[in-house]
Amino acid sequence: MVLCDIIILTWNHLDLTKRVLESILKHTLLPCRVILIDNGSCDGTVDFLKTLNGNATVKIEKIFNKENLGFVRAVNQGMQISQADYICLMNNDCLVTPGWLSRMIEVARSTPQIGIVNPASNTLGIRPARNQSIDDYNRQIVDYKNEYVELDSCVGFCMLIKRELIEKVGYLSEEFSPLFFEDTDYSMRAKQAGYINVMAKASYVWHDEHGSVRRLVTKKKEEIFRSNRKKFEAKWGKWLRIAFITDYHIDSNKFKSLFSFTIRLARISNYVSIFVPLSIDHHRDKERKSIFDSVGGIENANIQFFPAQLCIWKILTKKKRYDLVVAIDGVCVNILRFLKFLHKAQILRLDLSNPDWLIEFCKKERFINFECPKISAS
Repeated sequence: MVLCDIIILTWNHLDLTKRVLESILKHTLLPCRVILIDNGSCDGTVDFLKTLNGNATVKIEKIFNKENLGFVRAVNQGMQISQADYICLMNNDCLVTPGWLSRMIEVARSTPQIGIVNPASNTLGIRPARNQSIDDYNRQIVDYKNEYVELDSCVGFCMLIKRELIEKVGYLSEEFSPLFFEDTDYSMRAKQAGYINVMAKASYVWHDEHGSVRRLVTKKKEEIFRSNRKKFEAKWGKWLRIAFITDYHIDSNKFKSLFSFTIRLARISNYVSIFVPLSIDHHRDKERKSIFDSVGGIENANIQFFPAQLCIWKILTKKKRYDLVVAIDGVCVNILRFLKFLHKAQILRLDLSNPDWLIEFCKKERFINFECPKISAS
């Protein structure tokens, strides 16, 4: 019985296709099938695929399209013939490491509400040290087995999807053909159906970003990207960038109340920066996780921590400006209102005794009428 179907689209770039298949055949020990869909390659890829065989654990099936159907339509071909418990959508510009698939599936099985899983990757900002191989780095992160971080949306370079989710929400939306934002849209549909998107911390896949679409003219790629972003934002709204500024005298109970609230905001697709006067290094993985553990929540990639003393400077100089700044300290509110002509953000003072109005405000801005299910830290 095949546990997972790995769907890989090919369109030229034979060197990348050979590399990813070699790594999958070498490092995948679970019973799976690779469904290769060629979109009319003309560089020898078709001849190579026709000679390709699997091994004891990895079966291979091939679909040859006479023309380029685009990413979304071609991937949907593979999803429609799959009957496995899991489907993994993978770009042909990836490199997998030992245990990559089993560790993602273990995370997917750990909690019923998990619908989609990404591996850790350079695409998500996680890179080996200089001169460190990805296999060496993969051995280093094995201690994170079964740990995960909640993502706002998963990225389609390597995206594991549960069969039950596909049965509820269907396939990729062809409104985003030929490519771009189809993965983000699918992640939002998963959240709307009551699932969450996560990153498996112990699984690592390297992604040669945009390697598979290099032949697309840059101007054409930009046009497609802008058009599909406009469609996505019309459907789901824009992400809000929100800054929370605590005061220097906040006690631990009040901070926990504030932090629990900001997690709710992050889980309805907002980017949240929290400026805190705590003494720990919030960028260190274990210490960052301990903050989420303190409120019984799981790590969320949409939340960042910054030192409180940098709040004014950060808000004034941030390249991607904040849409909303929320503060507890009235003095800080007054300063930022005076400087609004520089930062342009809406300034609000938060009353922690009644914060739900801000949740509703953000839902309205995002065209969202749901919240993700609450999941406690494991």
